[in-house]
Amino acid sequence: MTISHLRFGPKEIKSTYLINRANFIACHQQVFLEKIDMLREAMEGSTFLLNTKLFKEQVWDSLPEKVQRDLIQKKMKFYIIDAYKVANETGMGVRINTIMQTCFFAISSIFPKDEASNLIKDSIKKS
Repeated sequence: MTISHLRFGPKEIKSTYLINRANFIACHQQVFLEKIDMLREAMEGSTFLLNTKLFKEQVWDSLPEKVQRDLIQKKMKFYIIDAYKVANETGMGVRINTIMQTCFFAISSIFPKDEASNLIKDSIKKS
C-alpha cells in the first residue's frame, strides 16, 4: 500500500509535511476501504475517487458503513471508475496509475483538461 501526499498551489512549495486536511482522496483498490480509514483526513466538500470493478448501481451498498457516513456527513463528491478495465482497453495491462492520475486531473481542474492530457501523454512517452 502506498499513500501519496500531493500539494498544489500557485507558488512553489518548498516545505515538506504530510497532508492532514485533504480535498481529494483516491482509492486504487476497494479492499483498502475495509482496512484503513481512507476518509479520515477528508475536508467537507472534498472529492473521493474509487477504483472499482462493480457496476455503479452496486457500489454504494458495497461500501463500509463508515465510508458511507463520511461521504454523507462531509458532503463529499464521489466518483467511481473501473481503472483496470480502462487500462486493459487502452493497452496498459493492469497499470492503473496513469488512469487514476488522468481522473484526478480531470476532476480537480488543477490544469485545463487539454494541458493535463498533454502532460500525461508526454509522461507516458518518457516512461
